[in-house]
Amino acid sequence: MSTGNIVSCLLAGCALLLSWGCVSSTASSGARHQAGVVKASGGKPCFSVGDNRETRSSGPLITLIDLYKRVDGHAERIWEKSFGAETGAVVKRLQPGECIEYPGRGGGHGQTLVPGQAYSATLWASLTLDGEAQSRWYHIYFCMIESDNGLVPHQVLGDDWSACGVGVRW
Repeated sequence: MSTGNIVSCLLAGCALLLSWGCVSSTASSGARHQAGVVKASGGKPCFSVGDNRETRSSGPLITLIDLYKRVDGHAERIWEKSFGAETGAVVKRLQPGECIEYPGRGGGHGQTLVPGQAYSATLWASLTLDGEAQSRWYHIYFCMIESDNGLVPHQVLGDDWSACGVGVRW
């Protein structure tokens, strides 16, 4: 099985877990699945790891970011960015507070994100804790909402999608 097929299988498995709602939006330090963060950067979503003791002591190496939208009860991948030697993109060690910007239409072939739509992003990462390599997946649920500054991402914590519009939920 090629590396591309393995990554595709892993992504499909994560999408399935996300579509079933099996992945919590919060997690304690040391858990493989943890909450990530989305904030606005120049009117676009910018994705980061959560700020906790683990991420402050060992900034995770991000290997992949993927973004899904909810369509008719299913997760549909709309963007991904890989990091590493085989992609030509430099592996990104991400400290809390730093983020990786979603390109939007044009800059990185991403779609324009719109209000009234549920989105989910995952940052696939590795880090070293106590001398051992660990895998982490930082999950982010959000929607785009209108503000005085135009559209901005609104992070959904727990299951409260009320700020995203009637009927919008993951």
